[in-house]
Amino acid sequence: MNKNERLIMVVEREKLFGNGHDYFEGFKPDGEIDYESRILANFTFKKRGLIEEDPSHKQPIAYCIIVNPVLKKVFAYQRPAQDARYSEKRLQGKWSLGVGGHIEKVDAGNGNPIHASMLRELREEVEGLEEN
Repeated sequence: MNKNERLIMVVEREKLFGNGHDYFEGFKPDGEIDYESRILANFTFKKRGLIEEDPSHKQPIAYCIIVNPVLKKVFAYQRPAQDARYSEKRLQGKWSLGVGGHIEKVDAGNGNPIHASMLRELREEVEGLEEN
């Protein structure tokens, strides 16, 4: 299926950030506001192509960082720089410090769709992960 036809999780900006005082860009420490609960209480699914440039909606991304405490190493990778088949042109050649992606409709069937999406992305992107 074309990525623009996929149904992805979205939340109206106002429902996520309230009256605007909660809005931020960048990193915000955990604990001040429970954004996960706001997302889970207010999400819907829309076609990615219709929502990609719509500032009235936010697209939550489940993202995780993989750490090996024994080796004291963090998983990082560089995306392909010149691959014509690589669909995310804005990310070509960029480094990533983890794995993540859009929360899709298929993630909504069992429990928390944010957590389900993160596990799906790990299985898709990292070789050698077993099904649990």
